[in-house]
Amino acid sequence: MTRIADRPVAVIEEREAWRTLLPERSLLPERSGGWKTTSVDVLTVLMTGATCPIGCNMCDLHQYTVPGPLRAGQTIHQVRHALQQTSFEASPASSSPRWIKLYNSGNFFDRNSVPPADYQGLAELCRPFQRIVVENHPLIGASLHDDFLSALNQSDRGCQLEVAVGLETIYPGALKRIGKKMELADYARYAQSLAQRQIDLRTFLIVGFPGMSLAESIRWARQSVQYALEQGSRHVSLIPARPGEGWAGRAGELPKLEVSALTDLLADSFAMAAETHACISFDVWDLEKAMQGEVQAGQLQRLQQANLSQRMTSDV
Repeated sequence: MTRIADRPVAVIEEREAWRTLLPERSLLPERSGGWKTTSVDVLTVLMTGATCPIGCNMCDLHQYTVPGPLRAGQTIHQVRHALQQTSFEASPASSSPRWIKLYNSGNFFDRNSVPPADYQGLAELCRPFQRIVVENHPLIGASLHDDFLSALNQSDRGCQLEVAVGLETIYPGALKRIGKKMELADYARYAQSLAQRQIDLRTFLIVGFPGMSLAESIRWARQSVQYALEQGSRHVSLIPARPGEGWAGRAGELPKLEVSALTDLLADSFAMAAETHACISFDVWDLEKAMQGEVQAGQLQRLQQANLSQRMTSDV
């Protein structure tokens, strides 16, 4: 299939958890460590970007990209098209938070994927939103972050920037084996750099790797969550390893995950984040491909509810 760089791959309307600090004397029942959990409307634009130069061997997102580079104006056209195709409301007068994610199957600060000439136009389109989330590799486009921040700050309303980073795991040697072209130290330095710029950090983690048992997968995912929180992540997203075009031919060696183990991991992750501003989410997209046995509708619904409430309220 030939992709057109003037159109996004998909546009998704969803909701996401958000934690706000409560006054010290608040007696609200949802209080946990001084934080109140609410939810926000999020518009996710899966953009057509240039093929990622990193080429991690577990990733199959290249199927949603073009060789690149994109021409100036093409990303603006994609986002404008997305906004026109949705009923999502992001009025500046709205009291309810509205966020937008611009995910391009690669790196936002790769100038081949998002031309810097488009920054101002993208910032203008995102003015109605309180937060914009983009994805990026720690070693790409360091000099461009300030340029995009400057474009966002020219808005009279302001828009909080958040960068999502695929840390994947802290399991020793795993980053090298999957061709991530970074080390833990690179992630830590990037996290510090983002914090210095008052850019929020979102971290993607994979649950399960080829040759790993279920128990080891859960143990290393738990440790990876702790590490991501220690580095200041505002949001940690747990993604179950699914067979697909990636994994360098080793997809058949992925562990079959179990709902009970995943809910234990999610509950532990909520507990680790309870005293922080961070939210934890579990990616339920195409979940059955990663699971041992069928996922019941009730189980899926409870996981989705946990993503919004930030707590496990019953057995799944």
